[in-house]
Amino acid sequence: MNTPTKQLPPARELEARVEAVRALSAHSFEIELQLPAEAAFLAGQYLELLLADGRAVPYSIASAPANLPVAMLHILDQGEGSLSGVVLDHLRSCSTVSLRMPSGNCVLDPERLGPETELVLIAAGSGFAQMKSIMEQVVAEQLSNPVHLYWGVKSADQLYGEALVREWSAAHPSFRYVPVVEGDESWSGRTGLVHHAVLADFDRLDRVEVFVCGSPAMVYAVEDDFLPQGLRQGHIHSDVYSYAPRSLS
Repeated sequence: MNTPTKQLPPARELEARVEAVRALSAHSFEIELQLPAEAAFLAGQYLELLLADGRAVPYSIASAPANLPVAMLHILDQGEGSLSGVVLDHLRSCSTVSLRMPSGNCVLDPERLGPETELVLIAAGSGFAQMKSIMEQVVAEQLSNPVHLYWGVKSADQLYGEALVREWSAAHPSFRYVPVVEGDESWSGRTGLVHHAVLADFDRLDRVEVFVCGSPAMVYAVEDDFLPQGLRQGHIHSDVYSYAPRSLS
C-alpha cells in the first residue's frame, strides 16, 4: 500500500454531540455526530468511540470531510450482549460522547490519481461506511475518475444504500454500483464472493486504484487474486495492512 501524499491530520481526543440515531435497516443504524470546529479527517479514515469502561471502539467515518462539522457513523447491531449493542445503548443515552480521531491511512488522495485511473471500492457488510465516505468525497471534489462500488453482504436486506446509490449515479456520470449477495436464495442479482464479481467484470486491473474494507482474510484474498490480473503493487488500500499485517493474519 502506498503512503498517501496528503498529510494525515493528527489524532486527538474530542467531545462530540449526538444529534441522532436512525435506523437504516432492521439491524443497521446511522449515527449523526456534531464535531467541534478543530475536528479534521480525510475520506476513508475512522474514529474511535471512547467508552466509560476504557474501551476504544473503532468505526469508519461514513461521511466526507466536506460535511464537517457533521460526521456520520454506520453501526451494525449484532444483538443482545454484543459490543455493538453496548455502543448503541451508549449513543442513545448520552447527549455527548468522547472520541479519538482521526486514524487510518486508507484514504482517498486525488493527487495520486491519473486522469484515466478507475477507482474500485469493495465493501463487505458494514464496510460500506468507509466507501460511502470516499464516494461522497469524489462527488464533493467533482473528480471525473470512473468509480465502481462493489458491496458484498450475506442477505439482501442488508443493502440499505439504494437511495444513496441513486444520488451518486445522478451526481457522477461514471459511477457504477454492483451489489453482491452471498447465501440468499431470494436474491436474483450477482452472488458469490464480492471480489470475484470484480474479476468477472475486469479483464485487466492495471489502471485501477482499489480500496477494500473487510476482514483480513478477505483483503489478502483480494490482493492475491488481483495482482495476477495486473493490479500494480501499492495500489490496493485497506486498514487491514495497519492492524493485521500478513505475517500476523
